[in-house]
Amino acid sequence: MSTTTTNQSAALLFDKRVVERNIRNGHVTQSSFDAHLKSLPDVEEHSVTMTAQLDGQESVDDSDE
Repeated sequence: MSTTTTNQSAALLFDKRVVERNIRNGHVTQSSFDAHLKSLPDVEEHSVTMTAQLDGQESVDDSDE
């Protein structure tokens, strides 16, 4: 298996859509998932505030302010 394929397979194990199932089925440990999360870079500086129109009312998500 190539490094790229191995990295893609590991990324799929930690995919937020399936990681709980992978932990439950023993494919990933909670500690390895926690270590994976800590290894991710902080990309907050690249984020933008989103404005959405919901039911005719403008709403701004300021939940972290």
